[in-house]
Amino acid sequence: MRCRSCWNSSRRPTRRSRSRYTPATPSRYSALVVREEVQLGLSRALHHADVESIPLYEDELVLVVHPQHRLVGSPPASLLEISRERLIMFDPASSYYDLTRALFRTGRVTALRAMELDNIEAVKRMVERRLGVAFLPHTAVVRDVADGRMCIVRLEDCPPMYQSIVALRRRDSPPIHTVNTFLDLAQTAADGIRTAE
Repeated sequence: MRCRSCWNSSRRPTRRSRSRYTPATPSRYSALVVREEVQLGLSRALHHADVESIPLYEDELVLVVHPQHRLVGSPPASLLEISRERLIMFDPASSYYDLTRALFRTGRVTALRAMELDNIEAVKRMVERRLGVAFLPHTAVVRDVADGRMCIVRLEDCPPMYQSIVALRRRDSPPIHTVNTFLDLAQTAADGIRTAE
């Protein structure tokens, strides 16, 4: 999975901190954290001796379609039905890609009409233009669904698929007020999401 965000603050605690988005794989993110190029990275869970993984939330992988798609408002769809659609997938190195492929393998569906793109935003644009359906992280589509640009379709006989999202930081890093404040806010937001569900 490409990591969605990165928190980068100065090494000295100051009021001015910077955040930046740096697309990277989780292993690249852990390397950035270990080399202290960033103080904090957001990624899927991973194991590294020098990196602490702080759980933030579980992100569900959901099937999204155009609002006028035939599956909207219908009973939950079967994997066989979805396999007949053009499936738009992102980043073969992504753990979400692996989850999607595993879902179809578990359902014994081997023939897929799939197209692969390199990022989530491109996949979302394809769905909005009725060029296919996609399994995407819920957090990536929540605003699109709320704005009516796409709809979530539930699947029959399939358990929900989740990915743990964590904050990565060096185990031996000194406390940095800005980073700790960010983590507190992220935990509060994640708790609020869990309560709302």
